[in-house]
Formats: sequence, C-alpha cells, structure tokens
Amino acid sequence: MEKKRSLTQNEMEYYANLSDSEFDEMFDEDDNDSSDYEPSDNSSDSEDMVVSECEVDPEPEDNNDDSQTTTSNANDDLWTEIQQNPELFIFQKNIGVKLDTANFTVHTPVDLFFSDEFLALLVEQTNLYAAQEMEKRKVIKKNNRLSQWKDVSAAEMKVFIGLLLQMGPCTFPSIEHYWSTNKLYNVNFWRSHMSRNRFQLILRYFHLVDNSIPSADRLYKVRPILNHFNHVMRESYVPDRNICIDESMMLWQGRLLFRQYIKNKKHKYGIKLYELCESDGLVMKIKIYSGKCEETDNKVGHTADVVLHLLEEEKGECIWQQNGPVTICKWKDKRDVLSISNMHAVEMTDQTKCFHTTHL
Repeated sequence: MEKKRSLTQNEMEYYANLSDSEFDEMFDEDDNDSSDYEPSDNSSDSEDMVVSECEVDPEPEDNNDDSQTTTSNANDDLWTEIQQNPELFIFQKNIGVKLDTANFTVHTPVDLFFSDEFLALLVEQTNLYAAQEMEKRKVIKKNNRLSQWKDVSAAEMKVFIGLLLQMGPCTFPSIEHYWSTNKLYNVNFWRSHMSRNRFQLILRYFHLVDNSIPSADRLYKVRPILNHFNHVMRESYVPDRNICIDESMMLWQGRLLFRQYIKNKKHKYGIKLYELCESDGLVMKIKIYSGKCEETDNKVGHTADVVLHLLEEEKGECIWQQNGPVTICKWKDKRDVLSISNMHAVEMTDQTKCFHTTHL
C-alpha cells in the first residue's frame, strides 16, 4: 500500500477552491484507479483526509501575483474626486525657425514664402488669365486702361506682393489714396516702386489657377497659396509645446455660397477659418470652411475632422510613459467644456485680456 500523508495548508486551500464539477472528476478517476482497494479496520478518522503523494497537484506559484494584479487593476478602474498631481512631462524640442540664423536677413522670410517656384506659378497664371480675358473682349479702345497691359515678370510680381502686404499695417480708405499727393495721404513709398495704373492692372488679373479647368472644389482658386503656406510653416518652423485650434472670421461683404454668420465675432459676416496656433498667436496652419458639402476622410463628425486635419502632420514631442492618474474635467461655461488628460491638473487661474481679467 502506498505511503499516505496529511494535506498541507496550501493543498487544503487549493482543494477548497475547486468547483463541484472538478471534485466529481477527481473522485471518479480515484474510484477507477483504486476499485480493488479495501480500507483496513485500523484506519482512523484522520486517515479519511489523506491522499497519496502522486495525486497531489502542485500549488500554482503565481496565485499571489494574480491576486495582486487583480487588486491593482481594480484600483486603476476606480474614479475618485481626490486631487492628484499629474506627471511632469519634459518637452525636448528646439522651438523656432529651422533656418541658419547666422545668415538671417530681412530677405530670408520673404524668399522663404515667395520662392522662385511659387513666383513662377503666380506669373504664369496671371499672364494666362489676362490673355483669356483679352481674347473675350476682342476689341479694346485705346483710351481703355486694359490696352496698356503687358505680361508681368517675376521681379515685378515680387514688388507687387510687397506693396500689397505693406497695405496691411498701413491702412488707407482706398487703393487710390496710397498714390495720392494730398498732404494727408502723401506717402512716396508706393509711387517710388510702381505706378497706380500698373498696380491696379496686375491686381485685376492676379490669378493662381487656370479657370478653363473645371473643379468641384469650392476653394480651388485659392488652394495653391493655402497649401503653400501650410507646407512652408510645417517645413520651416517647430511649434511650442502649447498649441490650440482657434476659430476666426475673415470679413467678406460680397456674395459667397459658404459665407458664415457668427454673432460674437468682430466681423459677424465673412469666411470662417480654423487655425492651428501657438499660445502667443502665431498661425501655423489654416483650414477654410467651405460648407457642409466639403469632403472628409474621417467619419467622426465635423469638429473631430477639423482637429485631425490640422494635427495630421504634427507629431507629439513629449517623451513619456503613461503610468499615472487620468483626469476628466467638465467646465460649466456658456456651453459645457469637456477635457480628458493625464498631464493637466484641475485648477482655477486668472486669464488677463486687454481690458479685464477673467477667473477660470
């Protein structure tokens, strides 16, 4: 007869955790293996709780680890209102312009945005559009300003764009006022670079695409310069850690199918822009809203699609590992503002604007 021994504490706990079906299977096997066995008369009550050594299955060594893992997972799924300090993630990128600052001059940003290739595109399409319009008219009177048209060159186009950009910070009532000799508007800057008639002629025929090629894109006439700006900013500038997406309105008083109305903007009617900006206001990418019919690659709704489009080529530059609390916050403003983050704390701060301070 096999040598018998008493069950250890671990073995008793192991058998205590067995289900009824596992117990039945174990005893069925024992009955088949020891059907000829007859217990002796001297067997005591204690011997009823013994088994052979070969029948004892080894205790799993990772039971304690499993219980600890289950406990930790349960704690991770527990949400609480207790404030916890988030992880401190280090931003490890050199922000700013990706250019050689040693040879940086005033002409560098101009050449960056208005390269020879881009100027060649403007010259080609402007001259093409002027030729198409001249052909439609057939007969042009000698006293008509259009009879003085001649093809624009790359150097002249660069001067034209420079004068056009300078009109932004220096605002006059109309284009004619920039060439006025009245002492209230007498600025020699524009007259010294280009005549008024020549400037207005180039402005009339200024074009980016060929109108004879049909397109379903509502923004096809401005798409080249929009893509060019976004490409230059992406290749030449590294943004700061804090960026945001802003909704802006560009004034437009003419007829336009996708003109928008936003009552809380300075210009209530105009073209709506979505802009990816730094915290100090620098615009890095622009998306123009052209109506509900615009095609999207992501079937996640308009708001999510705008975010994914503006951030599709922006890579996260924080090197980190997620092993901390996740905070979900709901801010009651005019509308509910929801956020989920593992790197921001829930706190109230003062936001200072031009004329007042808001407690947020």
